[in-house]
Amino acid sequence: MKAYFIELREYRPQNRKCAEMAEFANQFDNTFCPDEISFDAFKAELEAKMKEVNEKYPNTMPLKISSDIGYIHIDQDTKIHHNGCDKPVAYFHVYQIKKVYKFSECPQIEKKGGAK
Repeated sequence: MKAYFIELREYRPQNRKCAEMAEFANQFDNTFCPDEISFDAFKAELEAKMKEVNEKYPNTMPLKISSDIGYIHIDQDTKIHHNGCDKPVAYFHVYQIKKVYKFSECPQIEKKGGAK
């Protein structure tokens, strides 16, 4: 079973469209997704919001999502309008949880040495 921790790096919004998407993305900062289904639902929710704001602001450059292992980017796509760079809106660092440590009053470590 895979689990994920999501950390957000937000950028200064370029316009109302970016501000609305950044505000939505902000609610997911420091979020734990306990399984892949939850992580997929998180990505689907980002995509749905992106589609909503793209439709709400049709006269501005569209937002796009790109992702790979370890990150999810939301950018405003400027390449289709002129030879500029994409404007970052939100950048999620995605960490796959390898292990969960839980406190136990009966530790597995045996004491060695000391008084008998």
